[in-house]
Amino acid sequence: LAPTCYCAEPHRFANNKIVRAYSLVLATYNTNSDAINHVVVRMLHRIAVDLKMAPLLYQISVFRTMQAVLHEPRVERLKELQKFCRHVISGFFHMAAGNRMMFVELLFWKTSSECYELSEGYGVLERQKMQKKMAGVWSREQEEELAELFQRFQDEDDVVACIEAALPPDLGRARRHIVSQLLRQGLVVSKTQLKRRQPRKNKVVWSEEELEMLRSVFQPQGDMKAAVRSVAEYFPDRFLNDITQQLKALGLVPDKKRKKSVESDSDSDDSATPKPRRKGPSSASRDSGDDMSPRLPRKRAKEMEGEDSRKRMKKSMLVAFVRLKLRIRQV
Repeated sequence: LAPTCYCAEPHRFANNKIVRAYSLVLATYNTNSDAINHVVVRMLHRIAVDLKMAPLLYQISVFRTMQAVLHEPRVERLKELQKFCRHVISGFFHMAAGNRMMFVELLFWKTSSECYELSEGYGVLERQKMQKKMAGVWSREQEEELAELFQRFQDEDDVVACIEAALPPDLGRARRHIVSQLLRQGLVVSKTQLKRRQPRKNKVVWSEEELEMLRSVFQPQGDMKAAVRSVAEYFPDRFLNDITQQLKALGLVPDKKRKKSVESDSDSDDSATPKPRRKGPSSASRDSGDDMSPRLPRKRAKEMEGEDSRKRMKKSMLVAFVRLKLRIRQV
């Protein structure tokens, strides 16, 4: 056994098969080397103490071996093993003081779920399963209580958290159960209404002194964001967005939205006025051929397309010739 085998993935070793194998090795503690006994104690300590699965060791054959270990004289090579055996047996009697069935449990090897029931009480796993199933079931009184709590906490930053804290803890209502029930009762339209809102500072009207200070401090730059940040150092209680909006209201910063709306209004006015019709070329000029005919660029485009097609054809013929030459060499 390698000394590091007990360190890798300890939860994987918390089962009765592993405990049985190590109990067989522990039974031969007299003939084992000190390293073997150390590895066995470390693994069982990892299961019983670190993972809190001590009931896995509460079996009559394991206790018989521990009894024999404790009857040995106190020598240095068995000091660690005897200390661990005393710890396990004392834990058993402490648990047996509240559960007299522990003496019957010594006859059986136990699973991890059974160990959890011995520690927390018989039937605790079934109760937890039923509690999870019933968490999504709401009675008429519970629905009315939920509606009252929603009306009370609807102005809070986190409505669901306040409702969850006000509900009885034994019902096991999680956040998702409360959200789905609020949607089912029609108290909210979507989940976005129940998102945690970040508390924001109250908007305060700008005083005349602040406006004068804003005019004197603001210095327009090429980078408008940098200019606003420099101004924000003088107004620690104001958001950058509030400062920008106030600068736009004072006319110190151009308002792009307003400029776009003005341009759109001017464009609509221009479209309302009739535009003069463009006179085409006269029949005499068409006959004489003095005007620039639109057929010239179209003809040039056709010539370019013809040149491209000829280039592609030459390229494909060259590729086919190279391939044919390679085949002939292979033959």
